[in-house]
Amino acid sequence: MDKPEVEPTMIERLSKPEVTDLSYLKEIVTSYYLTFNEEEIPQTPPPTPERAMIYRTIALYIDLGNKKELKARWQNYWLKCCRSPECDYIFLFLKDKVNREADILELWNQEKEIWQTASDSNKVREIHRHAYSRFLLRRYAIKETLTLLDMNRSIADVKKLLNLFAKLSVRIFVGLIVGYFFSILNPTLWELAMGMRCCQYFLSWFFLFIFSFLYLWYECYTEVEYRKCLAFKRIWIVAIINLVISYVIAFWLVYFLKNFPQIFLPGKYSGLALEINLWYKPTVFFAVLAMFLSIFIQHFWQEKTVLEPF
Repeated sequence: MDKPEVEPTMIERLSKPEVTDLSYLKEIVTSYYLTFNEEEIPQTPPPTPERAMIYRTIALYIDLGNKKELKARWQNYWLKCCRSPECDYIFLFLKDKVNREADILELWNQEKEIWQTASDSNKVREIHRHAYSRFLLRRYAIKETLTLLDMNRSIADVKKLLNLFAKLSVRIFVGLIVGYFFSILNPTLWELAMGMRCCQYFLSWFFLFIFSFLYLWYECYTEVEYRKCLAFKRIWIVAIINLVISYVIAFWLVYFLKNFPQIFLPGKYSGLALEINLWYKPTVFFAVLAMFLSIFIQHFWQEKTVLEPF
């Protein structure tokens, strides 16, 4: 016996970009015993997921004819909703239907009314670019951030790319320096690092990296509405950036400790530095240990993710 067809919910019907006519939208909304007035822009976040889908449809898909100013206000409203922490609960409910980053990039198109009606669109876009790039970096959305920067392979874009890398690196760098402060200046850890066998190095590296990776994954997981696969895809590049910067710092710190042990290591431990192989034991050990410590220190130090700029 065939199962009876289940009528789709309003959220399911509005999640597809097929509703472009205002009268058709009103017909759908009315069939679910709701109403709205397209002339009134809400001043508060959407109270329900259904309301959010109505507002999103108006901002992204509905053709309001010559009412470009009205359309621009709707687009500005939904753009703010995509970034606002007050709307997190809405997007958590709609995580299978709505992608916040995709909506931001959709509205970032210069042809949209929000930019066409602005008195100084370039200045307005720069203000928005700063705010929304921070938001995207908080969610580990590096690819989307590059799109937001309007990259088109020019000299100016090289500066944008370097600026983005600086934003990505500052918090990581500062966290790693703090991590090294608590590890590489500890003589006991030096003895441990110099006394390990190859298998012990491998196991310590492996477990410290896995623990660091899992924490970064969980942090990203909570930021992207608990979507496991998306968090896993985004976190690899962040983990690699962390590890590369950590190894660079480790190499130079170990180099100075090797050449100036009396300055950095007290008394009886200073002789350990003379046995250092720059490419092997301490560099490998301290790089992953500092990475591990820096991630947890940042978690307790500030309520920001690893990639979010200062």
